[in-house]
Amino acid sequence: MSLPVRTVLMRALGTFRSPATTFLVAAGAVGIVLVFLVPPFAGIDEGGHFARVYQLGTGRIVPDSAVRGAPTGGGACLPVEVAAGIAREGARYEVHLASGAQQRALRAAVQSSDKKLASSLPRCGTGGRFWSFSTFAWYSPLPYLPQAVAAAGVRIGGGGVVGMLLAARLACLLTYVGIAWVAIRRAPVGRWALCITALLPVALFQGATSVSPDAVTTAMALLVISSALRMTADPSPKLPRPFLVEAVLLSVALGLCKPSYVVVALCYLLPLLGPARRRAYWPLGIAVAAGVGISALWQATQAHLFVCDTGLFGERPDPAQQRHALVANPLRLVGAGCRAVVDNGGKWSSDLVTVGGRVVAWPEQVAVLVLIALLFLAVQRDPRERFQLHWHQRAFVAFVFVVAYFAVIAGWIIYCEAPPVHVGIPPDARLFLPALALIPLALEVSHGRLGRLASGRVPVSLVLVPFEIVWLVALGMQMR
Repeated sequence: MSLPVRTVLMRALGTFRSPATTFLVAAGAVGIVLVFLVPPFAGIDEGGHFARVYQLGTGRIVPDSAVRGAPTGGGACLPVEVAAGIAREGARYEVHLASGAQQRALRAAVQSSDKKLASSLPRCGTGGRFWSFSTFAWYSPLPYLPQAVAAAGVRIGGGGVVGMLLAARLACLLTYVGIAWVAIRRAPVGRWALCITALLPVALFQGATSVSPDAVTTAMALLVISSALRMTADPSPKLPRPFLVEAVLLSVALGLCKPSYVVVALCYLLPLLGPARRRAYWPLGIAVAAGVGISALWQATQAHLFVCDTGLFGERPDPAQQRHALVANPLRLVGAGCRAVVDNGGKWSSDLVTVGGRVVAWPEQVAVLVLIALLFLAVQRDPRERFQLHWHQRAFVAFVFVVAYFAVIAGWIIYCEAPPVHVGIPPDARLFLPALALIPLALEVSHGRLGRLASGRVPVSLVLVPFEIVWLVALGMQMR
């Protein structure tokens, strides 16, 4: 017997009262569409990330380097047919973006033989061709592993480049959605903050395309925040051993994802603040130190493989001089970071929705209004949350975001900007994404009608449905 329409409708509405279920439904649906809608290698730096994924799938953990005639930095020695496949599919997408002579050249590339397509790439000693990805060659294998395993399975089964790419995209999406969903579901507070951050257009685009480490890094950061909040809400006067083990493992995993973002693990110090001030939880500082130490160690051993792509725009970074300048006068970093917010705050806000204007061509004002609406959703409070942060803890959460912001800016100035200390070519807004959930978490509405709009008879979070549809339509028109 079929259910009454009213019952079905109420159950559907109920889906959007739960942050975890809302995320699972929205991210799963939008993510699957993105996997197949976005043309191959149209994701952010997808060709280079795929080369790294393919390399890992063959068992090569550390990127190749020192290939004669190759650019400085790390890369991968790929079989000719794989290198040609990446170039061909990339050219196939770029054709509709170009015009005139460039468009004719791209069309010719699409029709070229594998040997001709790969001929412009440096030759490796193994007979393959070198594909440079020096901009992200120092990242550890950890955030690439799901993509690498999936692509290797297709390769072993005889699949081609596009098949391997789609498998890697699906694996990345599944990993991202799975980890973020667990983080949202486990959080005792700030569930909507985690949910909306994970649903930001730039986050979903990274999770479903580009096969980069950014998606896994963002998901791991959300899991670390959720884990720290669980420990903060737990009433145990003494630190349970499983808490310490979990904190160490997650901090180390986050530290191995991408440099700088391990500072998010400072959230594990939240139990030491507020009215309770459980000083017995001080060993959680060991977890933070372990994550920072592992991250610094990996970065130090692999930094020689990294070359920032701002060199393409005429920048000549000098890491040693910039590092000395920041150590000698840390206030230079504060000044440069604050000036960057003034100069690029509007653009960064817009980029979280338009993905840098490369995916959705909306005016900056429209994108910023959308982001404000999403922030309104993010500060909502799930009625099932029985815990709330003390104002001391909220202030510390905001402080951790500031630390994360300046950590990213410091890394950018050291490795991507020529002296003096400044932010001339701003980093992409997506680089701040792993720490972005800390802002609505610090601002979550604890009392009153405003904080209950997401759980009302018609939940305000239902607006995500038409928004995602409109956004996908705009993306399809831009990328096809």
